[in-house]
Amino acid sequence: MISNNARVARALYLLKLDLDNFVSREFTNHHEDQAVTVLNQILGQSRDSQKPFHNMKTQDLLTVVQASWWNVFDRALGGVEPGLVREVALTHESWAGRNIFGPENAFQALSSIQRLLAAMSSPSTLELDMLKRECLESEIEAEESEGDEVPVSDDQPAETATTSAEEAPIAEVQPSTADDTAEVVAEAGEKETVATGDEPYMADLLRALRGAGAIREEDLLARAAREGIQAQYADDSLVQDLNPSLVQALGEHGIHAIYGYQGEALSHILAGSNVVLEAGWAGDETVTLAISLAESLVRNPGCQGLVLCPDEKSVGLLTEGLGALLPATLVRVTAAIEGFPGPISESGEPVVPTVLVASVDSLNGALGGPREEWQSLLKNLKVIGIYRVQEYQGYFGSNVAVLLRRLAHRLAVLGANPQYFLLAQGCANGIELAQNLTGQGFQAVSGLGRPSARRNYVAVSPRDTEGPGQVDLPDRIARAALACLESGSSVLVCCSGESLAQMSFAAAVELREDSDIGEEAFSLAGEYPVVAPAPDGGEGSDGLAARAVFASVPQDSVTPPGNFDGVIVAGSIPAPRVALQLLGRTGAVEGSEAFALFYTPSDTEGRFIVSNFEAFLGKEPDQVAVDPDLPGVISSHIPALVHEAEGRLYSFSREALGNAVFQVLRREARSPAASDEADTLAVDLRPAGQLPYGLWFEGRQLSTLSPYGRFREVYPGCVIALDGRKYRVASIDPGVGEGRPPSVVLESAEALANLRTVPSFSTSVTVQGESLCLSLAPGVSLHLGSLAVEEDLVTVSVIDESGSPELDEEAPLGQGNQELVTATFTPDEEYKWSMNSQAFWMDVAGLAEGDASGADSGGDAIEAPVVAALEQMFRLGARFTFPVGKYDLVTYSDGPAIFLAEVSPESLGIVKNIFDHWRDILMLGAGLARQCQCAAGCVFCLLPYSPCEYPVDKAGGLALADRLLEITLGS
Repeated sequence: MISNNARVARALYLLKLDLDNFVSREFTNHHEDQAVTVLNQILGQSRDSQKPFHNMKTQDLLTVVQASWWNVFDRALGGVEPGLVREVALTHESWAGRNIFGPENAFQALSSIQRLLAAMSSPSTLELDMLKRECLESEIEAEESEGDEVPVSDDQPAETATTSAEEAPIAEVQPSTADDTAEVVAEAGEKETVATGDEPYMADLLRALRGAGAIREEDLLARAAREGIQAQYADDSLVQDLNPSLVQALGEHGIHAIYGYQGEALSHILAGSNVVLEAGWAGDETVTLAISLAESLVRNPGCQGLVLCPDEKSVGLLTEGLGALLPATLVRVTAAIEGFPGPISESGEPVVPTVLVASVDSLNGALGGPREEWQSLLKNLKVIGIYRVQEYQGYFGSNVAVLLRRLAHRLAVLGANPQYFLLAQGCANGIELAQNLTGQGFQAVSGLGRPSARRNYVAVSPRDTEGPGQVDLPDRIARAALACLESGSSVLVCCSGESLAQMSFAAAVELREDSDIGEEAFSLAGEYPVVAPAPDGGEGSDGLAARAVFASVPQDSVTPPGNFDGVIVAGSIPAPRVALQLLGRTGAVEGSEAFALFYTPSDTEGRFIVSNFEAFLGKEPDQVAVDPDLPGVISSHIPALVHEAEGRLYSFSREALGNAVFQVLRREARSPAASDEADTLAVDLRPAGQLPYGLWFEGRQLSTLSPYGRFREVYPGCVIALDGRKYRVASIDPGVGEGRPPSVVLESAEALANLRTVPSFSTSVTVQGESLCLSLAPGVSLHLGSLAVEEDLVTVSVIDESGSPELDEEAPLGQGNQELVTATFTPDEEYKWSMNSQAFWMDVAGLAEGDASGADSGGDAIEAPVVAALEQMFRLGARFTFPVGKYDLVTYSDGPAIFLAEVSPESLGIVKNIFDHWRDILMLGAGLARQCQCAAGCVFCLLPYSPCEYPVDKAGGLALADRLLEITLGS
């Protein structure tokens, strides 16, 4: 049991972890006085710039509290009341002045800090729950000799009065959208009666879904509610200063006021600042961009604008959206560079300002050669917009980051100095991402002032009496959509793949024949978006009366973004970010009700989402990783960069290109300029040789898998569950030669519906190189470097699920589920995987088993199941932090070391972020594991992504995690 001083010290450190982001997000936009400057200086001085991790000492934190908070934070901001801040400051001073901190004082300090963290929407409150419970337990032990009743301090908050640790108050983790309520109920086999406490809207929704057969008694079900967001509008004075033609254009599209964040972004742009709009899970990005472009260009005659998109599909959609607003303001929008106007027309009059909407691939091809159209555009650029910034991640994002530095260098040569306006949605590190992408400084604007309805969430993991894994998922989705329409609600149905969307649409059309719903009420989204219902329930702007639109998640960028009463998200979700973006779209009308319905597969990952639905909904937006300093990425740009620079370096080259790119260019600058044609100098921005495998059944592609995902899940003789059905692998085509794409052909496995195959692998991990090593404590170290990984498929176990539909979820293979194994076999052919990857790893060799797990074994090494549990906590924390799929980032454990390796190009750069924020990631993973009531570790906490491979010791792993966090406090 740790001391009360250590508990409070850890709580202070948790508070420290959130200070930087919270201060920059909430306070610096509201205060311009010297006190905030002092605060930021203290925060900056508390870090070592030579080390990629924060190192604020407790005394530095106290200095911040005493020197700045009392004078600066004198009014409520970001949901934090001044009295709560002063209360925390007083407890800090009290703690700092005492050598012995008693249980009552410790609990009061922990409660104050926890309340402040909860107001800041921090996930660290999970860790404080444990600290408060431990504090109460120590208080009980201290008072046992005086009786059973636990004394409570008179000056303690009323809600802390309790008689046992089990009754201690637990603060809920609030979602990042500042919702005020969060109620989640998860249950299996729910009956017809609605649980007590359901609001009428939720009760009616569940009743309709049950009546239509969309939800059944045997399903695993969870539900939650979130309060709506009140609109925050810009000041009237700002609106009055807008170009009258822009005001008229907005009014013609039903926009009669602009939101506060749109006005704030415009003000910063007009003041000459670079802006990144952090739009949460939803936002009016196109309208916000149009307002800023129109005002900036109209006020600067002869200037032009450029908006970059991640792909050509986004170019078409954004051109259409901007083209509906900007022409009325005398700003032209085009997606073609040919014939782009110069700054002065032949008559000598300034030309109409023009915005070019282009993909980064177009920019990539243009920068390598002397294209006069681009030269004219770049020379007169006023604003560069970068659309859907959250999609620039991994290998692709890192290449775009170098490309944008090349653009900045070309602009500096031409004497242009445009502003940047980046639009990021569902991104937790907007400023960091913007700086990594462009190398520029930015002002962040929060887009959370967009109004939303009260949202009602339901998550379902369907089960069927026909057998495990045998669920007609398209039928369930169709019944849910039909139930929504019959209740008078419009719905957007987003499926994990085109096949599931098509099958669900076909099932809905068939079911419609027995209802009063007209054929025109259904629509299947294709290449172009379908018009959503109007806010008043009337027809869309094009007269289309569709009220149930079926689409696939890969078509997320082309599905209508608003005015639906609800959304159905179905199938295997590739990343939580995509699903939460769809949730944020429901119910744009303030003061109304909206719903979001999840249909997850009945597999370990689906059941994990339903069982941890509160954590899933309360998840912070993802951290997007981009690394422009990777030598392998930079080297591919050097021929084009040498060609652009014509072998010359300038005084501004280092600043424009960034030090890493500049150093490489300096070594190559004396080489003769490339003589290749300009078209050949374009860089392959996207990874080559990483084509996904298509999963095909009866001529229809059901889904895709990455190469590594195919290795882990698809092998000769395996039985897989996909969207509620069982399939067997018939053949695997690696796609080598003749331009054939990689593919897997599946066949029906109805006769094997009760069977499941589970592979067993042998893994070899070898450290190839180490770029960074950090010692945290005696025997505990962090590492960053490269690994060589080799995996072999050894055996395959066949498990019969018919005898136990529920399974023993707590028991991985080798424990309680061993009796379910009916056979094992070895594949006929050799099945191997090898890769060289960037990796983060932690070595805990110095922690003896007794210290790590609490066991008094006297051993000198930590047992493998304890290390395996710690590995899974890192895996969980990483999946809840970064936008990675199931097999983009993998973990291994070898002796006392835990490894996290990048597998796919989308995960490039993530391990560097893990190195910087390993404590946050571990605490998040440990918090998820601690919430589960199981004793040994199960698919609802530690094993959702790699079940049945090896045993884990949950209790030992949590103890090891706590020990690591304790001994590295303040490191």
